[in-house]
Amino acid sequence: MFDHDDREGLPCREICILPFDFREALLQGETKQLRLYEERFTKLFDDVSENYEGTLGMGLLSPIGIMHTVLLAEVESFNRMEGFGIFLTIRVVGRARIHDVVLESPYFKATCTELPDAIPDDLEE
Repeated sequence: MFDHDDREGLPCREICILPFDFREALLQGETKQLRLYEERFTKLFDDVSENYEGTLGMGLLSPIGIMHTVLLAEVESFNRMEGFGIFLTIRVVGRARIHDVVLESPYFKATCTELPDAIPDDLEE
């Protein structure tokens, strides 16, 4: 699943990206309930479930385009309801930086590098 290293030596990984308005950004640990009913997003969900271990990127859209930092989220639970779509709960577990968009249709996929939280050297002080 990891393709190549970026400039900092961290592994890159391909993920599916679900678009959100930037005002819907969540903090790590927060959850969001969604209903996916458009065919392209139900296909994205199937791809995430089958090939990406339930991990997706929350692509934050601003008036000038998608932000280069995405929120990494895991699917906590889901329920398919015939005629209504897929109801799911996602939880934000981290952040990543987009390097390259590798697919634009029917949904976005990109290679990303996880952005680990930096621990200061003087934490004990």
